[in-house]
Order: sequence, then structure tokens, then C-alpha cells
Amino acid sequence: MCFVLLLAAAAEAAPTCSAGLNDPSCSVGLSEKSSSLLAFRSELGGRAMVSADLVYEVSSWRSSHSKLTDASEEAKDALDDFIQAQGESDDACSARLLESKRSLDGLLHDLKSLSLQVEDHETVLEVESKNLNISKMSIEAVVETHHEATERCEAERAQAIEELTQYTAELEELNQIAKPEVRYTEAVKVEMPGKQAEPRREVHTRPAATEPVAIEAVTEAPTALLEQQVWSKESCEAFVTFAKAHKSELLMKGTPRKAPLDCDKQRKELQKAYSKAYLAVKDLKKDAKERSEDNTCQETADAQRAAELVPLVAQRDQAAARIEYSEQALAALEPVLKLVEERSNKLQKHIDGTLTPECDEAGSASKYLQAVRDLILSLENCPGRNDFTLKIPKPDDKASKYFQKCFDVSFGQICGTRMHEGGKKGNGQYVMTPATAKKACEELDQTMCNLKDLKVAIDEGVEWCAYGFVADKADSLYFPMQQNGKKGCGKKGLNGPTKKTYGGKGKGNAWCCTKNEKED
Repeated sequence: MCFVLLLAAAAEAAPTCSAGLNDPSCSVGLSEKSSSLLAFRSELGGRAMVSADLVYEVSSWRSSHSKLTDASEEAKDALDDFIQAQGESDDACSARLLESKRSLDGLLHDLKSLSLQVEDHETVLEVESKNLNISKMSIEAVVETHHEATERCEAERAQAIEELTQYTAELEELNQIAKPEVRYTEAVKVEMPGKQAEPRREVHTRPAATEPVAIEAVTEAPTALLEQQVWSKESCEAFVTFAKAHKSELLMKGTPRKAPLDCDKQRKELQKAYSKAYLAVKDLKKDAKERSEDNTCQETADAQRAAELVPLVAQRDQAAARIEYSEQALAALEPVLKLVEERSNKLQKHIDGTLTPECDEAGSASKYLQAVRDLILSLENCPGRNDFTLKIPKPDDKASKYFQKCFDVSFGQICGTRMHEGGKKGNGQYVMTPATAKKACEELDQTMCNLKDLKVAIDEGVEWCAYGFVADKADSLYFPMQQNGKKGCGKKGLNGPTKKTYGGKGKGNAWCCTKNEKED
């Protein structure tokens, strides 16, 4: 029917993610600059590439699904037409019931398929929503880490600038110590007795970069201790000798005495400490300057941020794309699912409320037709088996060659088997040989029974008044009976063996068995 075909097409048109969430067919990506999430993103060299083919495929599916939905709405009365047509049909109740059940199988198959697709997309929504949240939190963590690293780099640069300022000032101070802008010098003239002594002090100012200028003595003879230049080694030694010779005059009453000074040693230590300090401060200034101008810290932080964000952004975009794709798929699938569910319920109601009661009250029939009717009534729902149709046997079919009387037994089924036609009476009795009897069982997808199977069948109430071959007794013939006195049917129990029937010597029927899997 058209409505079954329509719904089957709808089921085929709706893709699922049964292959797994990592299957590329189940995911579409995002373009960072696009307003739509339905753009496939594949990673190549750490960069996202948009696949126009998948965008076109998704667009085509949406268009196709929209057309199918419109068509299903236009055909919403198809099931009503089918039910009405069945009511007006002259077909037997069993025929209409079988067709309805076959159609219901198709609807149930579509219902199950659509339900699975809906479940798949709901699972995708649940999983990808969690993945999206995880990706967002990871991105926020990377951004926060980068912010902290940037602050640390800025703090290190500020400290380096502060140290550079400090060491620059210290180096300038050391330069001033070695070459002061203003120097102080003093010359004293002392004349010997007999001459008038007139002490004289002079202050000379000169640029720090110039060498000390010699101060000429006031008198012609260098009799004064401090009249030569500034404090040189000779001046210092002269001053010490002078101080020793005139210590009583130089020391004031109550002034503590000090140990004599070693001029050479002190100046040597001073020069050593000065040189060490100058070179150390110079190196520290250079290092501070390099650190204040170095961008390695910030570049490293930026590179680490970029490396960590690339996969996280791709994961976020992929999760968002799958979420939007599944949301749109659910929006398209749910109306169709609802329609199929309504039709399945309606057809089930038609079967249970109309056809089944009618068929229960059908007129008497032969046991063969009644068996078919009973099987149709008991036929269970089997989604997907709407392709099943009964076939009328043709004369050349293998099954058309034989007639069987079958009985259910503990090991499976046992069937007395004869030909449909032929033989002395034309009814197909006693035409087969042991070889053709075995072939008949094989053509009927059974195996030839053995004598033990026939004895079990007798114990379980089987009887059939017709001799047949068994597999383990060559050309001997047997048949089971449950009573005595039935004309032409021998005695109660197992009849045989015999090698001759009215069909002739070595002619008879066959006992064919279908055994359960656990049976030998």
C-alpha cells in the first residue's frame, strides 16, 4: 500500500548515528565566522577546514525529509482508505486479516526504526552537551592560565625596570666617587724660626675629569709637610712622621689615642672593593636591561595558549554542531514518528476489534483450511516482515509432489509421506522405493526417520495406516496403530516389518522426521 511505502521511504531518509559518535557521518562541524553550525569541520595541521560537500549533503537531506513529511501529511487518509476498502472487499475474512497483519508489520518496523533514530539523537544531545560543557570549561581554564602567565610576565618586566633604574643610579654614584665634579685641596706653609710664619689655605675647584693640578709651594724650600699637592703617599708618610714627632702638641687633652694608619693597605682595599663593586653593578645593570626588553616570557605564554586552544575550540565546535544537527533531526523525526504510531494503533484496533471477531465466527471448513485460519489468527506481530506473502504452490514445486500427514512428538515432528499422484489406485500410495523415499524427505527439508523414532511416536499416540520405509531397516516397511480392529490397518502397536505392499515388492511410503537441534 502507498502509505507503507511512504513511511518506509521516510525511515530510509532519516540518518542515524548507530555507527558511533566518532563516525564522520554522524558529525558536522562549525565555521567560526559562519552564523550556522551546520558546517563540517575537519582538522588538518591543527586548522579547521570547512567541508562544503557535507553542508550540501545535510541541506539535501533536510529538503528531502521536508518533502517526505509534506507527502505523509497529504496521504494521512491512506490508512482510512485501506480499512474502508477492506470492509467493502469480497475477500474472505482470513485473507483480509492476513493482509492487515502484514501491513501492521510494516508500520511496526517503521515505528521501531524511527524510535531508534530518535533515541540515537537524544543520546547524541546528552553526550555532546556534556562534551560542550567540558570543552567550554577547559577553554576558560586555558584563558585563565594565560591571564595569570601574562600578569607574571608583566611583574617580572616591572621588577627588571626597577632594578635597571637602581643599578643605573648606583653606577652613576660610583663614577662620581672616582671623578667628583668638585675636589678640595689645601696647602699649608710653615716657616722656620727667625722667619715670620704666615699659614695660608687655598681651595681649588676643577672639573672631575681633569687630573690633579700641582700646587706650588709658597716658600722656596719644601719644608712644609702638607704643601705638596693633595694627599699622596709621600704626603701621608710625611704626615705620619710629623705626627709622631709632635704628638704631644697635636693631641688635645682628653682625646683618645688611635692606632697608626697603614695608608697603602687601606687604599689598596678601597680600590679593590671599588673595582669589584663597579664591575658587579655594571653587569647587574646589563642583565636588568636585557630582562626589561626580553619578550620571551609573553611569547611563551601566548604560544602555549594557542597550542592548547586549537584542539579545544575544534572539540567545542564539533560538539555544538552535533547538538544542532541532532536537534534539527529530532524536530524532523518526531512528527513522522507520531504519525506512524497513530497509524499502527489504528490498524491494530481494526485487527483486534473488527477482523479477529469476524474470523472467529467464520463458517466451518476442512481441517486443512481451518489450520491456515488458526495460524493467521495466532500470527504474532513481526516488525519488518511486511514483505511476507503466501505463495500458491505450482505443479512443478517439490512440495507439490508429496502429501504428508504430520504429528508433533517430543523430538520434533514425524510425517507419513507419500506421492500426490501415481500408483495402482492413483492416489500416490506405495510408489516410492527406499532410495526415492530418502530423496523425498530431503526435498522436503527433512531426514528419513529410523525405527527408534517410529517407536517413540507410537508411545506418544501417533498412528497412520500406511506402510513406510525407515532409514536403518533397508527395504522393510512399518506403520504405527493405536487400536485394534480397524479394517486393513493391522494390530495395535508397531506393524511390520514387511517387504511388500499392494504397490508391489519393495514399494511403499516414507517416514520423514524434523528433529529439534538437541536431538541426534
